[in-house]
Amino acid sequence: SGKFHGEGELVLLSEGNESATYRGAFADGDMHGEGRYEYAGNSFEGRFIAGDFKSGESISASGDRYKGNFSGWSLTGEGEKIDASGYVYSGVFESGYLQGEGRRVGDDGSTYVGEFRYGRMHGAGVLESTSDDGSKMRQEGYWRRGHYIGPDKNAKRQSEIALENYSGFVSNFEKKLLESRSDETDVFLLAVAGDGTQSVFRREVEFVRDVLSKKFRTSGRELLLVNSHSTADSYPLATRATIRAAMEAIAELIDPANDLLIVYLTSHGSEDAVLSLDHDDIELSSLAAAELAEALALSSVPKLVMISACYSGSFLPYLSNPATAVLTASDAESQSFGCSDESEGTYFGRALFLETLQKDPALSIDEAFTAASAIIAEWEQEQGFEPSDPQMHFPKVVADKLLEVDRALSSN
Repeated sequence: SGKFHGEGELVLLSEGNESATYRGAFADGDMHGEGRYEYAGNSFEGRFIAGDFKSGESISASGDRYKGNFSGWSLTGEGEKIDASGYVYSGVFESGYLQGEGRRVGDDGSTYVGEFRYGRMHGAGVLESTSDDGSKMRQEGYWRRGHYIGPDKNAKRQSEIALENYSGFVSNFEKKLLESRSDETDVFLLAVAGDGTQSVFRREVEFVRDVLSKKFRTSGRELLLVNSHSTADSYPLATRATIRAAMEAIAELIDPANDLLIVYLTSHGSEDAVLSLDHDDIELSSLAAAELAEALALSSVPKLVMISACYSGSFLPYLSNPATAVLTASDAESQSFGCSDESEGTYFGRALFLETLQKDPALSIDEAFTAASAIIAEWEQEQGFEPSDPQMHFPKVVADKLLEVDRALSSN
């Protein structure tokens, strides 16, 4: 009756000439029976019923492998997922995510057995792993969004800890600034890790702090605002309000005639000049470039502002002025790279601080930026990424102040 019925092959072409191919059994015009469907690097092989994939194995374009029962082309019910990094998940799935009771085995040999939500450890469970020295470790208790919160399921959330500690952080910071002031040139650091859903940004501001404390002796005059899974008792959160409050405190105590302010921000960015502020426990609004510029303008001190984020070049028109140098990880139309949760830092942060300034502290900031840009270009070419094209605005006022700081520190 003019419909596919029986064994055969169907190739469909989209407007972009990308084909979808099915080879296998048909019934009454639908994919029905054993077959294989391929599209855009994704494959589904197993049993189809009335055009829907019901059971078998699926491999995504990124290399994730799913086995079991499917509904709506997603693993649903009993099944197994082997992701591209080597982790194996088994249990009950819903829409492609392990949901409820399950088991996760890592490529490092670690094993978690317990409750999951949307593919992450969440609820009661046990994690067994091996440390670097070979000793066995066991964590039993409760997990929230992939992170261990302790043996008590009612453990305080990061938001509660942050609210309890905020006033103490502020007063301690202001006290440190007062105690560390000198009659000579002082360098202050404000570092912001904006997106707390990934630990890479927290790690980055910590090594930025360590490198700058050696190069510019910022110890005692630095403040880190950090959104992370478990650091609310160590750092104040990075929010629009805390960033402005930090700038207000610095503006009151810094000496515009002698001092220098360094601001480092790392997070996800967007093409409309907005920096992500995000946290697992708290819903936060993001930081727009215009609002950041307004906060920075609270002090007339010379400033060096560095932004590691996609499309961070879009901040340049807002922040650049004769007394503010701006370094960005990309131009206004390009992505930057290296922000995976397993990474030590972003490409920009690693290249500028770990590969350049840490290895050669005598380099000036503009020299280090040039060297780091070349390193980033090599990494991007090796990975087949489009160039991020880091940008630099470096006015004479800031260049002279940095040179003055270098001379003063070297003479001491």
